[in-house]
Amino acid sequence: MKKTLLLLSIILCSANLLAQSTETVHIDWEIGSAPSLPESDPRYPNKTIEDGDTVIWTWTDGMTHNVHNKSGAVESFDSGFKTGVGQTYSYTFTVVGDNPYQCDPHANNMFGTITVVPDGSLGIEGANSLINTSIYPTHVVSVLNVELPQSYSELTVEVYNVLGKRIKTYSYTNIKRAELELNDLNAGMYLIKLSSSESTITKRFIKQ
Repeated sequence: MKKTLLLLSIILCSANLLAQSTETVHIDWEIGSAPSLPESDPRYPNKTIEDGDTVIWTWTDGMTHNVHNKSGAVESFDSGFKTGVGQTYSYTFTVVGDNPYQCDPHANNMFGTITVVPDGSLGIEGANSLINTSIYPTHVVSVLNVELPQSYSELTVEVYNVLGKRIKTYSYTNIKRAELELNDLNAGMYLIKLSSSESTITKRFIKQ
């Protein structure tokens, strides 16, 4: 009996640790850290993360900066003013929603948005064969186009709102391209999850 209870405790503890797994995202913070940069640039300030994830800003120039949420952010955070290369500020986000932020002394060219989505929404599993999937436009008026990297014998497409509620499901066979009619969606941010027998990927789009 004691062995059984011990085994159950270990299983529950392991499950709890897995459920609490988080990611850390890094942003290089300096004059010019703005959304006009390419997403591959380490200074790119717009990030989409899951609740419970942490963002670390690292000062990469010698000037005085801060990281401060703007009006309308769903969470409040402020690094205070720091000066010098190598200074850092980290914040763990726990509320789903958008967090516009800026450097107060350089608000015109140091700003961005941290978008927080429900835990598990951004996971990529399996063989990653869907990783090169393209969706466009990212700001949708009526139709969202999905371009797959190859033809799939079976594919499921699900649309979720930012609260994690599934609102649409599409099932396809022998497909390489799809057009999703989204006229009935309200304006806002959504997640699209694509699942094949080999992999799963989640992307986001904005409905205008």
